[in-house]
Amino acid sequence: YAAGTFFAAMIKRPETEFLGLRGLFNQAIKRGDKTEALSLARRAHRLQPKSTWVADSMFDLQISTGQWLDARVTSDDLQRRKLIDSATAKRRKAVLNYQLGLEAREQGDLSAAEDHLRDAIKLAPDFVPAVVDLAARWVNGGKSPKAVKIIEDSWATGPHPALLEPYWMACGATDALDRVRAAKKLIQPNPDHPESRIALARASLEARLWGEARQSLDMALAETSPSPGRVCRMMAELEESENADQGRAREWLVRASQASADPGWVCDHCGNGVGEWSVTCGKCGEFDSFY
Repeated sequence: YAAGTFFAAMIKRPETEFLGLRGLFNQAIKRGDKTEALSLARRAHRLQPKSTWVADSMFDLQISTGQWLDARVTSDDLQRRKLIDSATAKRRKAVLNYQLGLEAREQGDLSAAEDHLRDAIKLAPDFVPAVVDLAARWVNGGKSPKAVKIIEDSWATGPHPALLEPYWMACGATDALDRVRAAKKLIQPNPDHPESRIALARASLEARLWGEARQSLDMALAETSPSPGRVCRMMAELEESENADQGRAREWLVRASQASADPGWVCDHCGNGVGEWSVTCGKCGEFDSFY
């Protein structure tokens, strides 16, 4: 209470106002009062717009309270003042456009939602959640060739397993051999990437092309350490299906059980794994940390 009174007195004097605001801001954060903290940060920003901690704090609070448009404005301001680099600003804007697209969809504005998704992908072609969302919209809207193109562009930039099923859907590849052909086309620009090996192995297994499946899995295992659990499980399936070798299959299943989990998304800040992408990590709160 005494500290709060002291800081409140400080903000009444021009020479100590900024320091007083910082003190009150820290108290609001400790209390968990994000609304008050954001109000104080905005006031501090007006006093010292070049302050990094103020702008960063505003951005973090706007993200945690779902104020996507305000966060985009703050990020643009950070870039303009050279407090963040252009690559960071571009990626942030892509993620925030995606969030604005989700918000527009929830409000029933499907046209605005699609515009936001397009903008997000233009800024970050490898931003998988936006690519998957827009591809699904286009497939449902009879624009499958456009969906195929954006997924191929995204895979070329950064292969990700979440793109594979949407790609097969966009290609209309429901037959196992069609999926093999589609997978080969998808991985063409990036054939040596482990995810490309795994994608082709998965399709080959479904099509019972044992030789192709084994070759892709062997290369994936050689290029990834430790061995991913999903690759070990595919090897178990291959041994059982091709050779009826229960012993080898069990060995691979044991290795799979000892491998790390196969979450769709992993936070590069704290290592938290989740099945669905989220704008912030539920464990550490980091923004756009899932890859």
